[in-house]
Amino acid sequence: MATREEVLTNLTKAAKQGNIRDAYRDFEELPFVDQIAISISPGIGDALAVYEIGEFGARGAKNIAEKDFLGALGNYGLSGLSAISILPLFRLLRGAKAVKAIDPVIDAPTPPKKTTEAAPKKAEETLPVPKVEEFKPLSLDEMIYPGTLESGIKNLGLTSKAAKFINNSKKLPVQGKLITYINELEKAGVPKGELRLLNILDEANEIHPKLLEEVGTRGSLDKITRQRLSQYIKTNQKDAISKRIVGNNKHSRQIKELGDEFANIKENTFHVRGITRKEFDHYSEAPHKDHFVFDSTSEFKLPNIPETEKITEFIGGDNFLNVARVQSDYAEEMGNLAKRNSRNQIERIFDDESIDALSDSMGDEMRSFAVKIARENPQITSPLKLREVFIKKAKDEGVIKTSGIYVPENINVEFPLSTFSTIQRVVKSAQKEFPITPYVDGKALAVLKKKLNEYNKIVPQVNKLSQDQINLQNKIKNTGLDINSPSLAEDVEKLAKMQAKSRDLIPSSAVDDFSGFTLSKGDLEAATGKPFTESLGKSLDEIFYEVVENPNTNAIVQKYGPGTPGERALNYFNEMVNNKEMTFDIGNGVKILKKATQVNADRLKGYPIDPYAKGTRTNYMKLPIRSNFLKAVEEGKDGMYFDSAAKRLGKEGGEGSKLLQGVFREGENEIDRIIRELGLDPKDYVLKPKDIEFKGPRNKFDGTYVKIDDEIRKLVQEKGVDAFKAGGPVSIDNMLAAL
Repeated sequence: MATREEVLTNLTKAAKQGNIRDAYRDFEELPFVDQIAISISPGIGDALAVYEIGEFGARGAKNIAEKDFLGALGNYGLSGLSAISILPLFRLLRGAKAVKAIDPVIDAPTPPKKTTEAAPKKAEETLPVPKVEEFKPLSLDEMIYPGTLESGIKNLGLTSKAAKFINNSKKLPVQGKLITYINELEKAGVPKGELRLLNILDEANEIHPKLLEEVGTRGSLDKITRQRLSQYIKTNQKDAISKRIVGNNKHSRQIKELGDEFANIKENTFHVRGITRKEFDHYSEAPHKDHFVFDSTSEFKLPNIPETEKITEFIGGDNFLNVARVQSDYAEEMGNLAKRNSRNQIERIFDDESIDALSDSMGDEMRSFAVKIARENPQITSPLKLREVFIKKAKDEGVIKTSGIYVPENINVEFPLSTFSTIQRVVKSAQKEFPITPYVDGKALAVLKKKLNEYNKIVPQVNKLSQDQINLQNKIKNTGLDINSPSLAEDVEKLAKMQAKSRDLIPSSAVDDFSGFTLSKGDLEAATGKPFTESLGKSLDEIFYEVVENPNTNAIVQKYGPGTPGERALNYFNEMVNNKEMTFDIGNGVKILKKATQVNADRLKGYPIDPYAKGTRTNYMKLPIRSNFLKAVEEGKDGMYFDSAAKRLGKEGGEGSKLLQGVFREGENEIDRIIRELGLDPKDYVLKPKDIEFKGPRNKFDGTYVKIDDEIRKLVQEKGVDAFKAGGPVSIDNMLAAL
């Protein structure tokens, strides 16, 4: 595709030759911002207008000849719009200063206006070309997720892989199609989880409406600047992930009792935007309530004893950050839901009469095994293929206790295809009703969120009607007349119509679709025409002096304090309006509509997909492992020590859990990934439990050790540690086995 400067040069030369068709084709391919910039350049607009009138008229005639009436209407419309005046369509935009808001563009200097027509420029002259600003990449410190690392040195944190790619890639254009940037992000290995967290993709992995709205674009083929996308990512990194220190350690006993080698024990909760919690266990109070995962860490001094010689020799030091407990109540909640779904799915299958009837011909064991194979292989759509897999695996596992008997002559008798067709139909239906995954269907959630956005757009309209109702009610009241007075009939009818219009605007499904609503102080004051404090139902003094007992200390504290009377009144107001009520009563029987804040998760029977989702589970090890590795580097530790599954699960009674053992292996593998991302070989930096000979599996020094030397510190300073790294898929076989 030709550049803006090339197109402008071609157009200038074509004006002299009387043929701009080829140049105009290039012009049409330019980004809209470039088209605007060229069209408002002196001397070019007239040539474009003349060409447009003829070109679009010709295209319209061609479309009509081909019976493309919609296309014809569009082209004739453009032609007519250009022909309204001798001036071209695009030249009408020369006075539109709002063009500058589309993207950062530097316009060419405009000559001062004259009262007489300026002499035409020579056709061969090259006109000045407006230029898009040069891309200015952010620094590494500007590409972090704020709040992911506590440090007294400077504001550090885990970095965004998406931000690093947009800012550092040498192949990306200064301006391009939105979908092109997104495709390049995915090709670069940025996981969809991070793109969803940054509001680049939505739950259905489509372009997020917020991105389309904020960059002023209508679709994926529209163009934006790289600078704008970089700033959008930076803005959305704020409050996306956070780490919060628990002031009062509640669960540190199992570390402390190991010995004096473990000191300065801390607990931290990690929070991820969009996480929805249904149950609470370890931390139920703010600000830790809706945590994604929590950990326990300590400073660890490796003793100089024979048992630790290999570790000391490998690491070259004895000062460690020990990452001991890593646990997720959120993941446990999801696991419980997945197990319930699995049980319900199985019950639904075997309660089906058509499956029950198969036991007469197949026997219970054979029938159950066939259902198991169908559940584990939902990708198989052919009954013939399912039968083949069933027979092979049944022989391998001894369900069919013979060899070579099922020759082609009797397969259709012993195992008719109709049997497997029935099994597939019933299993597919049960899996749709009770999916194993604890996550909601992304497309269904996206539909609900679209409804939420549409609902919030009508809220101001409804509340304007409410305000009009109040004004009309006051007018009626001030007359002092009886409501049935004939002279008030017209106003009473208006009032009824306003109420009916309000009801018509509000979708009937809103009460069921949304589970959280809020109202701003400004919206309340706009609706009532008075300070919000006059709509609270309590006086400022009542709110100011209200007290409550602190459940932790039993002390009497100010319920809405500290703060001024106005600040406490605002705290009370926020408590009143942030709930499941869709409306707020402002008196005289008039209620104003509140904006929806969250969709009703109960409608979807599951959890919204989180950014660390991996198959049907969440990989909650990534965030604490990566954050603590960065912390160990920044605090000058010789290394990081991550407890083994044998040690930690043995202490907490979960040693026999294969699922939890797998989770700890994910933690070990995450350390390897971090080292590889820095460009080093994990073999040179990581010792795992299998590499160290300990006397017992529950030895207090058992675990994974990662060395932190000057090379690591240098690389972290240059590259940072990303908050995300793409993980592999989870097979349905392993998923069903875990359940």
